[in-house]
Amino acid sequence: GWHRCGKDICYFENQLWPTLEGQGSYTMHFSVHFQHENDTVYFAHCYPYTYRDLQEYLTLLEQDPARRKYLRHRVLCETIAKNNLDLLTITAPSSSTDLLRARPVVCISARVHPGETNASWMMKGVLDFLTSEDPTAMMLRETVEFRLCPMLNPDGVINGNYRCNLSGHDLNRRWKNPHRELHPTIWHYKQMLSQLAQERTILMTIDLHGHSRAKNVFIYGCHSKFWKENGGPAPTPMREQIFPWILSNQAEPFSFRHCKFKVQRCKESSGRVVCWRQMSVFNSYTLEATFAGADQGKNKGKHLSTYDLEAVGKSMCDSIAAYLLAFKDASVLEGLIAEIEALHNNTDANTIQDDDAEPDSSSDDDVLPLPESPSSKSAKRRKGRLKIKRRKSRSAMSDEDVFGISDEGPRSAL
Repeated sequence: GWHRCGKDICYFENQLWPTLEGQGSYTMHFSVHFQHENDTVYFAHCYPYTYRDLQEYLTLLEQDPARRKYLRHRVLCETIAKNNLDLLTITAPSSSTDLLRARPVVCISARVHPGETNASWMMKGVLDFLTSEDPTAMMLRETVEFRLCPMLNPDGVINGNYRCNLSGHDLNRRWKNPHRELHPTIWHYKQMLSQLAQERTILMTIDLHGHSRAKNVFIYGCHSKFWKENGGPAPTPMREQIFPWILSNQAEPFSFRHCKFKVQRCKESSGRVVCWRQMSVFNSYTLEATFAGADQGKNKGKHLSTYDLEAVGKSMCDSIAAYLLAFKDASVLEGLIAEIEALHNNTDANTIQDDDAEPDSSSDDDVLPLPESPSSKSAKRRKGRLKIKRRKSRSAMSDEDVFGISDEGPRSAL
């Protein structure tokens, strides 16, 4: 399986191959000791999760009699390269069409940025939980319909892109006016959401991402004070912060102090803002999981494992259930809002991010700026370890190596 290794890891500007703009190139340096001869070794930025991993996992779900009765799997569209865009619907079956249509809808997507593989591990946690016999999962299926798109950019995943699809576009910047031929997955997914918004209630949209610099797990949302731009009745004050606040008490890696609720003009083509503005989804979120590790809780100073990421997916579902219950009990809802307001009032303004903070650098927002050029002596050392997968020579391979079986799930190389 995959494990962390390496030392002397740093990243710095060099003087080789300057671009037309005069910008230099960058060097990534690390040292790894190979313990065995004639090995095949793979290096990865984060725990891989490939298109094949997804298809094999979906097949397992559909072959499980206990899980498939809650699951409907269909192909929403084909990509530029004729790969399938999978859409899953999870809810409890009912003989009443009116009852089914009365259920609010929660839409969760992942991997619009193909390099952010931690999003797939969180999505796996969501799917495992929602198709389980856990009492909370059963309550959610009876109450809510879930529409899940596990891989919004299959072409990018298959071809090893980090951020773009095969047309060379960042799909999370094409939500405002997607092109049916150039951005088919966004066009069809947005069409589905728009139709749902007209016919039913979308309770929440969550787009799962990875963040290359910030620590912990956190959310970007849209502050209710900007709602007047959209028209219609104003939402409950602090409504957009209730779910993140609940999640911060459910998931240990989740940090409410890292959450931001800005609505900026330069982000108006991101999925988060488009769902909020065009479809009037109060709870429209980007959920970011760190590549850089945690600075709180039991994982402080450590990287998150696939188990930790899957646990975040489960905690998301628990938090949605708690959110639904809070809106059924006025005293609970008032208590949550009071806690959030007290936190804002008692915490330094620089701790909890809001619309007046510096522009954020994330999957939901702009690409991270290139680092400042350090001298060779002061090159910044990256905390953390490279991930490495070692394949034994064929003569020494076990059944586990041949079939890629692991306690932590699929481990296909990128």
